[in-house]
Amino acid sequence: MAPDALVRLENVSKVFPGGVVGLDAVDLDIAAGEFLTLLGPSGCGKTTSLRVIAGFESPTSGNVLLEGGDITGLRPFDRPVNTVFQDYALFPHMDVAANVGFGLSLRKLSGTEQAKRVGQALDMVGLADKLRARISELSGGQRQRVALARAIVCEPRVLLTRICVSRCRSSSSDCSPGSAPPSSWSRTTRPRRCRFPTASSS
Repeated sequence: MAPDALVRLENVSKVFPGGVVGLDAVDLDIAAGEFLTLLGPSGCGKTTSLRVIAGFESPTSGNVLLEGGDITGLRPFDRPVNTVFQDYALFPHMDVAANVGFGLSLRKLSGTEQAKRVGQALDMVGLADKLRARISELSGGQRQRVALARAIVCEPRVLLTRICVSRCRSSSSDCSPGSAPPSSWSRTTRPRRCRFPTASSS
């Protein structure tokens, strides 16, 4: 295993009630700057792996390391990890800027700093002109990009997503299948795919 891994799963297993095996002794290294895609059939452990890294699930055995430190027992909000949820989990009563800046407001950053970072995040995903738009006024693809901006605005060390971010394209008015990630990512990310086998029950 790579000695310089940003994220490492060491022999991680997860067994759910009823003996359903979600993960079976998984070893995985993710390097800094790497854009890793988990591939596999339904039930093979892709989402469970993400939830274990994020802290939403505790592994039955094994360890989760971040930059060499063991974070297996840390709560989700104590980890420098953000997640883009499949349903986006946006706040319908807030405008785009408030949604993206929600995490920053919890960190007690100054209004000036919040506005700067929100603007940068929205510019990165191509929604700088939607700062004051309501969520109900956005298309599905635009909502996806708002959720992505909200996840990156706090500058996490690790960004997890269950959505296909390759559909987000800053040069278009919406997201379409097969389009490329925002061009600003290309200088800092290295793509890699990891295929999971089908999980089995004990």
